[in-house]
Amino acid sequence: MGKTNEFGFVGDVPTMSKSSNKGKFNTTDKNNLDKVGKLASAGATPILDLIVVAGGGGGGRGLAYGGGAGGGAGGFRQDLTKTVTRGSTITITIGAGGAAGFNSANGSPSSWDTNGTAFESSGGGRVHAYNPGNTGGSGGGGSHDGNGNCVGGGAGNAGSYSPSEGSAGGSSGAANFAGGGGGGGIGSVGSACGTSGNGRAGGSGKEVTMTGTSLFFSEGGGAGGGANSSSGGSGRNNAGSGGSQNGANAVGNAATANFGGGGGAGKAYSSVGGAGASGRVMFKVAKSDKPTSVTGSPTIIDVGDNLVYDFTATGTVTF
Repeated sequence: MGKTNEFGFVGDVPTMSKSSNKGKFNTTDKNNLDKVGKLASAGATPILDLIVVAGGGGGGRGLAYGGGAGGGAGGFRQDLTKTVTRGSTITITIGAGGAAGFNSANGSPSSWDTNGTAFESSGGGRVHAYNPGNTGGSGGGGSHDGNGNCVGGGAGNAGSYSPSEGSAGGSSGAANFAGGGGGGGIGSVGSACGTSGNGRAGGSGKEVTMTGTSLFFSEGGGAGGGANSSSGGSGRNNAGSGGSQNGANAVGNAATANFGGGGGAGKAYSSVGGAGASGRVMFKVAKSDKPTSVTGSPTIIDVGDNLVYDFTATGTVTF
């Protein structure tokens, strides 16, 4: 068994070369190596803090006089005590964000899959012109029906998970010139518009401090304002905000990549919306239990006695 020279050799007289150092370990020597992370804990079951974030739904296009609806956030799921088996290989899939449009696209699921058993989050709900928002990880906001009637947002938690992976989208305004409803987020439902002409905010997200820095995931997209609006709906930190006034400010904004946010919606008069964000998978593991091989080029962050593996593209992990 190979070892470093830091702790010397024990037992039989060692032989040394440029390619190998040979000797015997005793219990104390092995424990010293474990403490500094130079040996994995053979036979132990690694325990991870795992998050899986799906892609967000696309924002809606503005309608004739009413604002478009915000896209629903991608589902957010976390397991603080996820266990893996030595020798197992996990396939990590990162969901894409949905495209914007009068009828936008759902976000795609993200997953952590071990031999066909997946820990998965659902893509964010899309929006439909003149119709309720779609069900998703979080639901898409509602777009008014063109006759001054309120239209509801889509339901969240499409995977029926416990705890829930997301919230419902907000309803549209009950007037032809009203704004749309905000997309749902993991932290709260999208805001409903009532009779206001201004676009409404998307639902709040989830703050994660796994790396030592606050990151905000799965926030709902902001809705676009109606024909006479002065403001669009907020997309909070990383989701897209809705279009507000005419000109360049009328378009909805795309959500920030790899945070699972919903896309912002366009203002009235057919202003375009923004795309939903792609998802992300992150896990934290003790250095002594780190993977033996990784593909997909994740960012690896040193956090004290632990390492965080941050995936923004599909890959694999073997322990």
